[in-house]
Amino acid sequence: LLVGATPIRPETLAPALRVWLRRGLIAVALLATVVSVYALAAIGYRTWEGGITLNRLAIIGWNVINIGILVGLLARQVKADGRTWATSMQAAYGVGMPLYVAWALFVVLAMPWLFR
Repeated sequence: LLVGATPIRPETLAPALRVWLRRGLIAVALLATVVSVYALAAIGYRTWEGGITLNRLAIIGWNVINIGILVGLLARQVKADGRTWATSMQAAYGVGMPLYVAWALFVVLAMPWLFR
């Protein structure tokens, strides 16, 4: 949702729309961070009680990456101004996408051998 809603060229939008779009994206990122932390706590509790499994490890890694990207995105938005906010969001996505790819490769290629 965040990637798709972030404008490639925000200068083509009306100034009032840019302001409200940025506020909306920050709100969505904040709520997604809260939900991701809650989900990580829930899976952490289940792991503590029942032990680590292939699925739990995959979800834990994905949530940690997701939280890191969202926190990075929010931190960049605190530093960004009205002209650079979209570029800073795009930079946060650019940092995050390779992490998702690396984790997906780890899940597909390495985890089957770890959980034989």
